[in-house]
Formats: sequence, C-alpha cells, structure tokens
Amino acid sequence: MAGAVTELIVYMVILQQWEHRLPAVAEVALVGLMAWMVSVWLVPETSLETRLVLPVGVESKEVLDVVTMATIPLFGEFKKEVVQAVPKPVVQAKPQPVAISRINLKLLGTVVAGDRSAAIVILDGKSDQQVLFQGDEIKPEITLAEVFADAIVVMNHGNPERIEMDANAKLVSTPAPVSPPLSAVEQNAASRHQSVDRNHLQGQLRNFSSLLSQARVIPNFSNGKANGFIITDIVPASLYEQIGLQNGDVIKKVNGEEIVSAQQAMQMYQALQNATSISLELERAGQVREINYDIQ
Repeated sequence: MAGAVTELIVYMVILQQWEHRLPAVAEVALVGLMAWMVSVWLVPETSLETRLVLPVGVESKEVLDVVTMATIPLFGEFKKEVVQAVPKPVVQAKPQPVAISRINLKLLGTVVAGDRSAAIVILDGKSDQQVLFQGDEIKPEITLAEVFADAIVVMNHGNPERIEMDANAKLVSTPAPVSPPLSAVEQNAASRHQSVDRNHLQGQLRNFSSLLSQARVIPNFSNGKANGFIITDIVPASLYEQIGLQNGDVIKKVNGEEIVSAQQAMQMYQALQNATSISLELERAGQVREINYDIQ
C-alpha cells in the first residue's frame, strides 16, 4: 500500500508540471486515468472465488468444476459397516414326560398302522381280550390316543398317560394239545381244503402276542393302493406254516371280504375266533389261490 501512495504522489507532481502545457481535454483524460489507478490500488481485493467467463462455443464440461472437485473423496469414502444382528437360536421346549397310567388295563399287543393303529387289551382284570383302535373310548373320559410298538398313550380326562406292554402278561387261553402240521390237498391246485382243530386254533388266536411274533404281517401296496397284507419271516412250526401259508403270500380276502386296512384285519381277527369255516384268498407268485379251512 505504501508503494501505491508513493506512485500517486509522483503522478500528481508530473501533472502539475504538465498542467500549463496540456489542453483541457487532456487534463480530463489524465484525471480519469489517475482515478482508475487509485481505485485499483486502494479498493480491497475481493474473495478468491471469481466467476469464470467461458469463451463462446466452449461447453462447461471442458472446464474443471471446483465445486465438484470439493465433493470428491481424495482418500476414499468412509462407510460405516452395518453389523447385522445374528438371530438367536430357537430353543424348543422339551416334551414333558408322560405319566404312567394307573387304570386297570393290560396291554397284550399292538398293530402300528398310522391313524388305523390298534391295541389288544384286557380291561379290569377280566379274561376277555378287546381290540381297541386309535381314537376309541376305553372308558368314559378315557380314549386311546397313540399306539406304539411296545406301548400306548391314553387320554385320561384330558391328561396323557402311558401304558407299557406287560412282558409277563399272557392272553387267557384254554390249554390245547399241539396238533401236527395240517396236511394240504393237491399242492399244485388253485383251490385247497384243510381241516383245523378248533381248540388249537382258538388257543393260538387268544395268545395274540405270540401270534404277532410268529410272522411279520404288513400292508401290501400296488400302484399306490393297498391291496392286502403280505406275510414274511414266518417262524417254522408256527400257526402260519401249519395252515399252509408261505413267505411272500399276499392275503387279499378273508371269507369273501377284502382286507386292506388294519381296522378290517383286527375286526376279522375277532370274528375268526368263533368261526366254523374260514376262506382265504391270496396271491402267491403272481397267481391267485383260495384256501378253505373247516374248523372242527
């Protein structure tokens, strides 16, 4: 600023020396020039940010945009890492143990077949066995809820109770002499007749737990539909062998009635205990055979 004032004084001295030699118009021009110089030297400088005037025909894209530059992160953009909450594992409640039932019931055998499962029981210390299906009422407010291979669950006034199969329980039966294996007539014929000792048959049917252990009887399916029961794992000298059945036989009808469900099989089992004759229709090696038994 001091240098600018010095220069102004020098110009004023020169102006006084040339004042008597210049015309009036030149004096006016010279005064204007000095006023402009003063304004440049004395007026404070504006801010550093100035407006850039582009030449005609030049697009703004070719000029560096200072504002845009200021928004560019020179050292990378800081991003806050989002930590996702890890879901807590769902802890499933452990099933409560089922209390042992105290009702007067002995479990002698079971047939597990889904909602058609059944149980053979003796109630209230009686000698007669009963076949109960899942959902049946055992006593007022007591129903058969679930059937397992060695136990059942009953609902006793809304409370589940478990009854285990009594390994020492025996179905009440009248002792019967062991009869020799039943003879078959015309082994290769499609129809056969056999005679069965009534006492021996009834004794076998009453001992249901023993009957279940003598062979494996499971539903047989063809094209997705049940078409009878297949017999496998027949124990030698068992009732199944004595009446001429073989492993792989599919029992389709008993006394003319189709047997396609566990419920039908159990109902037929009860009816056979007092039958005078039995007719079995079975499929063996792709051929249908009929075996007739006379109960004597």
